[in-house]
Amino acid sequence: MPDYTTNINLEKPLANEYFNIDIQNRNMDIIDTEIVKKASSTQDGRMSKEDKEKLDGIQEGAIDSLAGEGRTTETVKKNADDISNLDLKMFELTSQGGIAKVKIQSTEINNEDGEPNGTLVIYIGE
Repeated sequence: MPDYTTNINLEKPLANEYFNIDIQNRNMDIIDTEIVKKASSTQDGRMSKEDKEKLDGIQEGAIDSLAGEGRTTETVKKNADDISNLDLKMFELTSQGGIAKVKIQSTEINNEDGEPNGTLVIYIGE
């Protein structure tokens, strides 16, 4: 007796059974039918009906409105990329009397000399 897959009930012949082209064809027909199912607001498909309903509720151009007046989505994306590409390096760590200091240098345009341009002070204790 073969096993069956959990989601779309494909037949999985046992190790001691011979390959059967009819089983393979039935499995292919099941896959072909399932792969094109689309979700609606009442029925699951390639995504849940709840996710489909959420996506349907997003207004056309909603992403553009996030950029703000006079800005483009390209500007916002470039700013996000610039922030994520900052090359911050811990330069010096000192600790004395419950205070830890980390001096940070950046290799970005505004810091051509490579000197520390920021200090993070952490107070330890009360």
